[in-house]
Amino acid sequence: MRDYVKEMMTAWAEAGEQAAYDLGGGFLKEIQSDYDSLRRQESAIRALGMVLQEHAEVDSTPEPAEPGHGLSAIEPSERSKRITDAANEVRSEQQQNWGGSESHLVKTQSVLDALNNKGLDLGVQQPLAVIGTVLASADGFSKVSRNTFLCKLPTGIPR
Repeated sequence: MRDYVKEMMTAWAEAGEQAAYDLGGGFLKEIQSDYDSLRRQESAIRALGMVLQEHAEVDSTPEPAEPGHGLSAIEPSERSKRITDAANEVRSEQQQNWGGSESHLVKTQSVLDALNNKGLDLGVQQPLAVIGTVLASADGFSKVSRNTFLCKLPTGIPR
C-alpha cells in the first residue's frame, strides 16, 4: 500500500515545505477518488453476496466459534446430518403434541434448541444461518420464510 505521508515527508526534506504542501493536496484528491471507488465496489460486492447466498451450491457457513458452555461441538462433516435429524425430530414432536397434517413448519430456533438439549453445539458463530442453509438444500424441506421451513415427514418416523 502506498505511504502518502512518507512521500510528503520525503518531499519536505528534499524540496521544502511548499513542495510537500502541494503534494498533499494532490494526494487528498487521489485518496478521495480511491475511497469513492472502493465504497461503490463494497456496495456491489455486498449486493452480489446477498444474491449468491440464496443459491444451494453456496456455503455461507460462518467461521467456527467456541462451543457453548457445557456443549460438545459437532464436527463439520456431521453438521448436515445432525441438523436434518434434529429438524425431523422437532417436526415429529410437534405432530405428537399437536396432531395434524402430513407436513408442518419447523423453525431454525427449534432445531437449534433440540441440538443444544442433546448437549450439542454447531461450533459456528451464526448457528441459525447454518441451520437455514442446511435445511434449504436438504431433501424433504422447503423454505417458506426466513428461518421457517416446511417439512415433509420421512417415511418410518412416527407422527
